[in-house]
Amino acid sequence: MDGTGFTDHERRILDEIENGLRQDALLDRKLRTMRRTPAPLTQLWSTLHRRPLAVAGWTLAAVSLVLLVLAVLTSAPALIWAFAAAYTLTLVCALRGVIVWSRRFSARARARREGAPDR
Repeated sequence: MDGTGFTDHERRILDEIENGLRQDALLDRKLRTMRRTPAPLTQLWSTLHRRPLAVAGWTLAAVSLVLLVLAVLTSAPALIWAFAAAYTLTLVCALRGVIVWSRRFSARARARREGAPDR
């Protein structure tokens, strides 16, 4: 093109093509995954920032493990109760994480089914 622009007919054809491409969920997903990834530290920070429940879960798991070891070594009732509380919270976070993961997994599977061509 030498700067003359598109005719009305060409613009309508391009609009139809763009509308068709926007409705293709599989293509949209592939284009989204082609984006450049940020630097590792930036990616780590964004992951931690977006998933506070996961960070809390891993932190609680580490605290539970430490409390378990201390409770076994000392047999102190306070440490045993602290371990029980921390372990319960860890299980709640883990259950929530499994629920979120399963919803994402089923949504991806549904998108794949709907985006797949009919055979």
